[in-house]
Amino acid sequence: MKRTPFALLVLVVLPVAVTASRGQDATTIRPAPQSQSDETIGTHQWTSATTIGRIVADRPQTARIFELVEIDYCCGGDTSLGDAALKKQISVDRLLAALSVVGVAPRDAEQHNWQLAGIDELMDHIVARHHTWLRRELPPLIETTRTVYRVHGQHHAELRQIVDIVEGLPAALLPHLVDEEQNIFPAVRALAAGTSVQNIGHALESMRTDHDEVGAMLHQLRTLTHDFAVPDDACAQYRGMLAGLEALERDLHIHVHLENNVLLPRAMKLAESMNRRSDHGQAPR
Repeated sequence: MKRTPFALLVLVVLPVAVTASRGQDATTIRPAPQSQSDETIGTHQWTSATTIGRIVADRPQTARIFELVEIDYCCGGDTSLGDAALKKQISVDRLLAALSVVGVAPRDAEQHNWQLAGIDELMDHIVARHHTWLRRELPPLIETTRTVYRVHGQHHAELRQIVDIVEGLPAALLPHLVDEEQNIFPAVRALAAGTSVQNIGHALESMRTDHDEVGAMLHQLRTLTHDFAVPDDACAQYRGMLAGLEALERDLHIHVHLENNVLLPRAMKLAESMNRRSDHGQAPR
């Protein structure tokens, strides 16, 4: 049985204090700064035209709102808030209002504004937090999924497809992690140090393509499990599998968001700057 979309209730009943001057665009809200660092860099105004990825990059805590309403902020980070709200049939005004008050909870590593971090620190975090998590959690999740299929597959035909997708994740993910750690991230570090890197633009775009493939697999898992809803006949292991799949989705969403919407734009700017220097006859280091 599919879960009641609590997210829609949040958008309807969430108390929001929004001060609007006369004539102000109803779909433009300036989020209140949550810390001195936010005030220092200046929080950008968000409108219906602001991209999802930009909003989560500005305020990482907003990822939870997008998770609740099932709006893709990682692979779909280039989508405008207005288009995403229209697709989900959600009021963009209410969505903006909900997003504007996010950020009062205590911070952890995932709530950190990684736009303020050095690019080396950002890549170190991605490897230490997200690459390590995947390598640790994928093998037991695969085994759990296989076990649940053996026990419950007769009554839940969708489990065969779920097993196939989960078993395909290592082939889709692990070579990608190795490529980032051994090739792409060192190349970005070299760019940041002022060293020219050949064909870096193509390598960076290939990251985004790989992410799209994984994003499609995650979407299939959510659809097949009916938003990770627990069946009435589910045993403890079945529940554990669903919790593991949901945790996998959550971690990969944050992981891909950091790469697509924070790291890649910065790396592309470094590459463009290096190309301009070369065009003007300034020798790279």
